[in-house]
Amino acid sequence: METRTEVILSVVTVTAMTPLSTDVPHAATSSVRFVLLGINGHASTKTHRLLSLEEAKEEGPIAVVRPAFCKEHEGEMLKLFCETCDEAICRDCTSWSNRETTNTLLSRLLFQRNRLCKKVITCFQELTTHLNTRCEELIHDIEEFKMSKLKSLEIQQGELETALGSVGKQCKNFTERALENGSEVEIFEHVQANVQ
Repeated sequence: METRTEVILSVVTVTAMTPLSTDVPHAATSSVRFVLLGINGHASTKTHRLLSLEEAKEEGPIAVVRPAFCKEHEGEMLKLFCETCDEAICRDCTSWSNRETTNTLLSRLLFQRNRLCKKVITCFQELTTHLNTRCEELIHDIEEFKMSKLKSLEIQQGELETALGSVGKQCKNFTERALENGSEVEIFEHVQANVQ
């Protein structure tokens, strides 16, 4: 059995004005107990990692990630993934579990899944690029089609305006000739026929 040696170095009460930010001072009062652990340390802290405040700020949220522990075996970290059971397990669980299970290191599984996620992201980026290119091609084709149809309609409009002008001119010439050469009865009958 492991022997735990603790030596209380001192108990200190601190009262000071410490700035939390540049514009808001904060009065801090606390009692601090310093404990010196034995050479082997304490079993419950064997997985702990001590960081200075500056180191924690540099590493960001990842610095405070805690390891996951097994629910069945106290103090054992989850390091394996049982593919049969579809759950994370510790090394002790492998001896208790069915021998036909397939276990993979969580770190390897995470690496594989990250690689797969990167492949999926790359695939989606390539698809997005391809779709954007195709959309631009379709928009260009539609614009060309629209321009050709507009040109065709403009040509038809010009032809119709020319034909209308020609018919109008023929009507004018006919009317002038009819008025000059025709009798009043012929003109009246012609107007009646065109009105109906």
